[in-house]
Amino acid sequence: MKKHYQYIIVGAGCAGLQLAKSLLQLSSNVVQSILLIDASATHEEKSWCFWYNKDHPYRHLVKKEWDAVQFITDNYATTQKIAPKSYQFINSLDFYNDCIAYFATDSRIEILHNTVLEIQPHQQPIVVTNTDTFTCDTVFFTNPKLGFKAYPKTTIWQQFLGWTIETEVPTFDDTVATMMDFSIDNTKFISFVYILPFSTTKALVECTIFSDCLAEPTYYEAILGDYIAKKFTINYRITSKEHGKIPMQLPPSENALPNNIIPIGTAAGCIKASTGYSFVRAMMHTKEIINAITNQQVVGNRQFKKRFLFYDALFLNIIQQAPNRMKYIFYKLFKYNTLRTVLQFLDEQTTLWQDALIFLHLPKMPFLNALFRTHKQPNND
Repeated sequence: MKKHYQYIIVGAGCAGLQLAKSLLQLSSNVVQSILLIDASATHEEKSWCFWYNKDHPYRHLVKKEWDAVQFITDNYATTQKIAPKSYQFINSLDFYNDCIAYFATDSRIEILHNTVLEIQPHQQPIVVTNTDTFTCDTVFFTNPKLGFKAYPKTTIWQQFLGWTIETEVPTFDDTVATMMDFSIDNTKFISFVYILPFSTTKALVECTIFSDCLAEPTYYEAILGDYIAKKFTINYRITSKEHGKIPMQLPPSENALPNNIIPIGTAAGCIKASTGYSFVRAMMHTKEIINAITNQQVVGNRQFKKRFLFYDALFLNIIQQAPNRMKYIFYKLFKYNTLRTVLQFLDEQTTLWQDALIFLHLPKMPFLNALFRTHKQPNND
């Protein structure tokens, strides 16, 4: 193994894999060598979902997609098509295996399973692992803790527990993905159920919680069991489970990193603070990086639209300080806007005028109170 590489990528998750594969698709005159470092030699299987057009680099890995999306709450439900986009599902293990197979065909990349302890800033950055030290021209990293400016402490988590279940008789409408179903008996946390029907007899049913404290697994299991019993009233068997948590936090307001040490993925704020979705944001960031390299430009840090960071800050403050208002806020958001508009807003692609129309129908006091609270808080970034 060499001691110096043109590019080192720290983290073989969604963002790291996307970037490594995209770099290898450039000519050998542009990209000569890559070292991909990840602490684990195994990949934890997860469900990666996103809404997007049907033309993208990972289309061949989409195992299931839905042209229609559903939102349900106590006194309102809507199912709408979201063309030209669809709601898409990729199994993360399929994605990982596809990338590893691609890497095996290109001698420019090496993979190392080791823990990175630190990244030292120099003209050629130094990457220190448990057992060795490497230098490179440019290093990309996904772990926020490796950045030099303290990443904001996580105060809100999106937590989830999902069961993939199979039934003996047709039960699910496999043409519709349920994005949020708030019709569950729970008041302790902001909780909803998410359903991805892979067929009429097989679906991922997942309990999702937004909270500033972590819930016990038994809490999720009770919600899922009760929900399935009331919603479907059928016999079923659990074929697999997934469990995890996603930080819901804003990226640092400043970044003092040199131009040859570049955050990607979580470290770059590719997880949208108010939703937890990241696949498309990582894909777009990868595209920005590749365009800069191709055009021989400096790869800058990811830029964000300030007004959407402001919206996310208000949203997170309401989750933490007034969680009992969130179900009503979601109800108003989905009732008075088309699903296409809601998804466009979450993609940060709406105009200021469209934003104003969206907020016009939302309850005012929770946001005014959140505005007052966030204005009084000191900046701890």
